[in-house]
Amino acid sequence: MSVLNPLKAPAGVRLALMGNEAIARGVIESGTYVVTGYPGTPSSEVLMTLHEYSEGLDLYAEWAVNERVAFEIALGASLGGARSLVTMKGPGFNVASDPILSAAYSGVNGGLTILVADDPGPITTQTEQDSRWYAKLSKLPMITPSSPQEAKDFTVVSQLLSEDVMLPVILRTTTRVNHAVSEVITGDVRPPKKYREFRKDPPRYVRAGMAWNLERHKWLNNQLKTVEGLVRKYGLNKVWGEGSSCVVVEGVSYNYVMEVLSRVESWERKIRVVKVDVLYPIPRNFLLDSLSGCKEILVVEELDPYLEESIKALLQDQDLRIKVFGKLSGYLPLEGELNTRVVSQAVSRILGHEVAEPYHDGMIKDLEVPTRPPPLCPGCPHRNSYIAMLLGIAKAGYKRDEIPVFGDIGCYALSVNPPLNAIWTEHSMGASISMAMGLKVGGFDKPVIATIGDSTFFHAGIQPLIEAVNKRVDLLVLVL
Repeated sequence: MSVLNPLKAPAGVRLALMGNEAIARGVIESGTYVVTGYPGTPSSEVLMTLHEYSEGLDLYAEWAVNERVAFEIALGASLGGARSLVTMKGPGFNVASDPILSAAYSGVNGGLTILVADDPGPITTQTEQDSRWYAKLSKLPMITPSSPQEAKDFTVVSQLLSEDVMLPVILRTTTRVNHAVSEVITGDVRPPKKYREFRKDPPRYVRAGMAWNLERHKWLNNQLKTVEGLVRKYGLNKVWGEGSSCVVVEGVSYNYVMEVLSRVESWERKIRVVKVDVLYPIPRNFLLDSLSGCKEILVVEELDPYLEESIKALLQDQDLRIKVFGKLSGYLPLEGELNTRVVSQAVSRILGHEVAEPYHDGMIKDLEVPTRPPPLCPGCPHRNSYIAMLLGIAKAGYKRDEIPVFGDIGCYALSVNPPLNAIWTEHSMGASISMAMGLKVGGFDKPVIATIGDSTFFHAGIQPLIEAVNKRVDLLVLVL
C-alpha cells in the first residue's frame, strides 16, 4: 500500500500504486459516487482500497450479496444521474450478464463503469474466461488499460465515455494489470456526481414491450457508431514506429512487446506497434489507417484470438491480403498467460532473426523446483471442519471414497489437496448443493455431502437449498 492516502493525494503527486489502488483513485478523480461489487481476485482490492481510505470522502461503497445485485444497484444509481462503478472478476460477469444485456437497451444517465478482471493463467479462477466476448454479445463499449497509470486514467475515461454514449462502459483488466505496482501520477479530482432526477419513461426502461425493444435495439446500434469518433478526444488507441512488420497489442501484452523490442536495435524502423485500447466496437478506421502498408501483422493478446479474428475479418472485408499471425497460426499459445519469453519467440519469427530472451527466464529454466500444491492456511478452522467430516464418514461405516463430497468456490476448495483430499468437485458459486442434489435424484443410493462457504451460500446457495428441501432430497449441506 502507498504511504500517502491514494484517494486524498492532490493532483500531480507520484505514487507507487497497485493497479486496483489506481482504479480506486480513478473512482475519486472521475467523480464516481456509488461503487458496488462482489469480492473476487483479481478485482477485490478496488473496493478494499475505497473502504480503507475513504473516511471523510463523499462516497457510497458496498459489497453486495452477488455480482447481479451489485450491478443492479449501480444501474439504479446511474438511472438517477449518479456516476457509479461495479467491480467483479470474470466469472462474476456471467452472474451479472442478464441485467447487463438488458441495460444495454435502456442505457444510462449517469456514467456507469463495469470493471471486469480476467485471470489468464488461471491464477485464482476456475477458468481462463475471456470476458472480451461479452462486449460483443452485449454491444457495450469496452476499453482496456495496460498499466496502473492507464487503469486510473481509463477509469475516468470510462465514466466520461459512458455519459457521452449513454451506455455502460466495460473496463476490462487482467491480473498483471490489477496486481502490478508502478508509478502513478495523480490527476484532478472531480466532485462526486449524485442523483439529479429520474423520469418515468416506459418505452426506454420497460423491457416487456416488444416494439419498444426493437426501437431500443436500433438506438443501441446507432450509439455504437459514435464511439470511434468520441474516443479520439480521450487519446485512446496509439501507434509507435514506422516499420512494415506490424504488432497489434492490447492490455498487458503491450508491456511484453515493448520489453522485447527494447532488445532490438532501432526497432522503430523495423516494427510498427499498434496499441488497441478500445476493444469494442472494434476501431475499424483506426486499424485500417494504422495497418496501411504492413506486409505482415502479429497480434499479441490475452487470452482468446479476439482481436486476431476481428482484424482478419476487417482485412477480408477490405480485400486486403496481409498475413496475420498470432494464436490461430501457432505463433502464440491459446492457453495460459503470455510472458516476454513467449512474445520474444513470436517477434523473432516476424523479424527473421532471434531476439534475446529475458535473462531471468533462462535462470528459471535451469531450476528444478518441487511441486507444492497450496494447502489450507495454518490455523484455518476449515481444516478441522473437513477432518470432522471425514471422521464422520468413517464413523458411519463408509470408506472415504464411497461418499461424494461436492465442494464450492472459495479458499476452502484447497481441501482438495493433501493431506485432506476431501472434495470431489468445485465448479461454480452454489453448485455444490445443486450437483449433490442431482446425483441423488439420478439414483445414487448412499449419502452425499455438499460443502459451501457462508459468503458463497448467500451468493448462490440459498436457491438450490430451497430446491432440495422442496423436492425432499436427502443430502447433507455443510455451511463453512
